[in-house]
Amino acid sequence: MRKKTGFTLIELLLVLAIIGIISAIAIPALLGQRESARNRATQSNASTLVPAMQSALNIVEEQAAGSRSANDLDAVAGTVTAVVAAVGLRPEFSVARKPNPFNLSIPAYTFLGAPTPVAGDVHAQPVLENGQNVVAITYCFAIKTVAQPPTRMPKSPESSLAL
Repeated sequence: MRKKTGFTLIELLLVLAIIGIISAIAIPALLGQRESARNRATQSNASTLVPAMQSALNIVEEQAAGSRSANDLDAVAGTVTAVVAAVGLRPEFSVARKPNPFNLSIPAYTFLGAPTPVAGDVHAQPVLENGQNVVAITYCFAIKTVAQPPTRMPKSPESSLAL
C-alpha cells in the first residue's frame, strides 16, 4: 500500500488562518507608516518655506534702507502681502517641484488665500499680530486619512513693513 503525500484540508485551513491573522496585524501598521511619511513630508515642505519668506522679507526691508537693488527679489515688493505674492511666484514653490504628498495633482504651497484643511497643504498668509506684520505659515496633517486643523509653524518670519 502506497502512502499518500500532500497536505490535508485542515492543515491548509490552519495555514490560511495564520496568514490572515498576520495580515490583519501588519497591514494597518504599514498604512500608518505611509501616512506618517506623508506628514513628515508636509512638515518638511513647511520648513522649506520659512527661510525663503524670512530672506525675502529681509531683502525688502534692506531695499527700503537703500542697501539692496530691486532685482534681489522676483518682484519689487513694498509690503508683506507683496512679499508673500513674490515668493509664491518663484519656481521652487511650483506644482512641478513640490506637490502635495497626499494628492500629487495639487500644489504643496498656497499663498495669500484662505487656509483650507486639506491634508498636505502648506499655506503662507500675511497677518497683523500684536501690532507686528507676520507671515503665518501653516500646514495640515492627516490622522487616519482625516485632515486635521492647520498647525502654525512655531517661528514665523516677521517684518516691520506696513500692510
